[in-house]
Amino acid sequence: MEITHNLGKLADFSHRLQQAIIKKAEVHTIVECLKSFTSYTSLYLSITEASLCIPAEGEPGAGEELLREAEALVDRQPPTGRKPTRLTLPSGTVVVLQPVLGLGHVLSYIGLAAQASAMTEEDSLYIDLLLDYAGRTAEQLLLRKLVLDDRMSEGHATLVHGILFGDIPHEDQMLAQIGLPSLSTGHYLFVSGTVILDRSGQREESFSAKGPNQDILMLLRSLLSTHGIYNLLLLHNNVIHLLCIRETFGNRQAQWEKVKQSLRKVTELLMKSSRLRPEESLRIHAGFGHVKSSLREAAQSYREALDAVAITRMLEEKPSGSAFYEDMGIYQMLKSIGDTDQLIRFVQNHLGPLLAYEQSGGLALVHTLDHYLSCMGSKQETAERLFIHRQTLYHRLDKLDELLGPDYLRPERRLCLEIAIRAYDLVKDEMKAERAI
Repeated sequence: MEITHNLGKLADFSHRLQQAIIKKAEVHTIVECLKSFTSYTSLYLSITEASLCIPAEGEPGAGEELLREAEALVDRQPPTGRKPTRLTLPSGTVVVLQPVLGLGHVLSYIGLAAQASAMTEEDSLYIDLLLDYAGRTAEQLLLRKLVLDDRMSEGHATLVHGILFGDIPHEDQMLAQIGLPSLSTGHYLFVSGTVILDRSGQREESFSAKGPNQDILMLLRSLLSTHGIYNLLLLHNNVIHLLCIRETFGNRQAQWEKVKQSLRKVTELLMKSSRLRPEESLRIHAGFGHVKSSLREAAQSYREALDAVAITRMLEEKPSGSAFYEDMGIYQMLKSIGDTDQLIRFVQNHLGPLLAYEQSGGLALVHTLDHYLSCMGSKQETAERLFIHRQTLYHRLDKLDELLGPDYLRPERRLCLEIAIRAYDLVKDEMKAERAI
């Protein structure tokens, strides 16, 4: 009898949801309709749209805290495909979430939440079926939105190429072509970037990345728009070239910091969205140049973005992530030196004895010296950073004195050593290749 009743409610839910979507094709409509068919709190967690929560009767104001708790737990969950996920929040609330897929990625979740005692086993199958239908409807709306956004941006490829590669005869005319109005007050901020989709670990030789890369392009466009950044994107092979634009009326530096935060968040979400395709071994590297106040300067920002992502990949500090050119420090200058042989000679002149010692099987003295200098000569802090006993550190410092001479902490000498260590980060692969010949 219960099963028959629930099947009847599901048929009624399907009919009413279709009617509601025809009137207003938004995810909020689905969540509201879902809430009207249960006594539970309904919610929607998304990386491409604003998350929302409609509390159950008698629980006003509980929505924001529930969303925060649910989002924190979801981030730590392994991939589940289309299967619903059941989570128990710190507050004791049980949340059942249905993944919403788009372009092969988990882009959001739609769910129901209630105290454990209120969510009976008899309701379990009904809830799963209800959420499955709601989730598939949300997928249709999401895919439609992404495809429409992509079609609207199809004509931007030529514009992006011209801007990023410095072909701007008339800036005002180019702004008009982009669709940006002239501002009587305030101004635009422009920052260029590049996103590299590294599938070097792909096993299948016949694998074509064209489709998946186009999916990521569409997703990136949606994420940038969601975070308030107007964008022009161009996909070429495994690289996405991008121009980000933000209108601002306040302090330029303060606005730029907000844009940087948004770009970091977008890159993070882009990587998290790939949780459904772990077999692809996709690694995402993103780099961004300096913010500019003129569209003509976007090409310079783009060259800086290329340097930023190249430096990050050389250092291998972060296998995936975003990097900003202005945060590269001394690496900006070192990367601008086009003569790699000159950098190698500089490294050899200042670190040669240490590298020769390490090559012969000795201690990792370059690493030790790097930490010792960054700790301003504090032996205790250096030992703690290296996770070694202080007596072991004393032995290494004696070896540094022997190989470099006792004057290596003089300001001029120390500066050269610090620069040589940073330069070695960039050319060590070339130096190792030379020794292997």
